Amino acid sequence: MFKRQLSAFGIHPLLGQILIVILFIGFAYILFNRTQYASYLIVLAGVYSITLLAESKRNTFLRSIFSLKKYRIIRLIENIAVALPFGIVLLFQGEFVKCGLLILIAWILSTNSIDNKISYKIVTPFSRHPFEFTVGFRNTFIGILFAYFLAIISIKAGNFNLGIFAMLLIVAICISYYLEMEDDFFIWIYKGSPEGFLKYKLKIALGYCTVLCIPIWILLAIIYPGRLMVLFIFFLLGLSYLIAILFGKYAYYPNQPSVSQAVLVGSCIFFPPLLLFVIPHLYFKSTKSLNVLLS
Repeated sequence: MFKRQLSAFGIHPLLGQILIVILFIGFAYILFNRTQYASYLIVLAGVYSITLLAESKRNTFLRSIFSLKKYRIIRLIENIAVALPFGIVLLFQGEFVKCGLLILIAWILSTNSIDNKISYKIVTPFSRHPFEFTVGFRNTFIGILFAYFLAIISIKAGNFNLGIFAMLLIVAICISYYLEMEDDFFIWIYKGSPEGFLKYKLKIALGYCTVLCIPIWILLAIIYPGRLMVLFIFFLLGLSYLIAILFGKYAYYPNQPSVSQAVLVGSCIFFPPLLLFVIPHLYFKSTKSLNVLLS
């Protein structure tokens, strides 16, 4: 399924997988060179990745087509496969106990599948405006807690950069909410113009993302008062990427983003001033695409 998603996005599966491996190794290298808590973060990231396989609908589907024995074997293989990259990193760093703990957790979770029905009991402040943040918050609740945990570690370790990363991780999680296309119905029911629809979606995205980021922002501002300007710039930059992704989602609606669009937005990561041109371009493209449903 992942290979098909890469192909649909216009990226050769082999190239996509190689890039992911390179990014993973690079991230682990930076992490171990920046903080003494890197091994704990790797374990937490590994456990979080494993829990993503425990989605209730997915596991119900697997149980419906496989026998109980085959289902457990499949879940064990899946969990070990996901835990393996994190375990290899821990082994290279000499963290044998933590590696063993991660593999043990992977085995336990494969035999005691976590039912994500608990996610529906999580009270969110985002239920008023469905559906991105309502669904996204419940599906990424652990990831958000992980980001807050990183922020706390950054304070204890005196690592301002790790705190900035934690804040940007929250923004990245919010961006992920807008990578899935909704049904035409959710757009069609909006009473207004394409411009009004985009302003409505933008207000929700920026407001809710700020709500999630503000605890980290305030914490860093109190501990590092001399770096308020840097903190403010990174926060605005993160919101700018969120705006670009939101407009990009509707620029070619109902089609998935093209390779050229991905390259255009991706280039902004390496040269942020491009956002000044990319955002208006995607906005006008979005209004034209939405005009079909909201005219």
